[in-house]
Amino acid sequence: MNWPVREDVQAGDRADAQGSIRDLSDEQLLERYKDFMGRIVRDAVRMCGQVDATLWDDVWADARMGLLRARKAFDHNQGAKFSTYAYYRVKGEVIDGLRRM
Repeated sequence: MNWPVREDVQAGDRADAQGSIRDLSDEQLLERYKDFMGRIVRDAVRMCGQVDATLWDDVWADARMGLLRARKAFDHNQGAKFSTYAYYRVKGEVIDGLRRM
């Protein structure tokens, strides 16, 4: 059985393997972690039930905002991988957005 969290971690590991996030523009960061965010969005929406198709843009906007905020707050000196840190920030933003809806 393939657990969703394992897929999220694998997507994050693939993105992390492409190199440091420090020198990336916002657009490059979002492109690199697109699959990673997609898995988090999919899993969060499944947990919360059906989401109206018109709200998908809002959910994705929350995911992108979470990723950008994660990069801003991430401390490379703590020894954690960026994807591990970003996972919780992105998922939190998405769930908070779904609650507001």
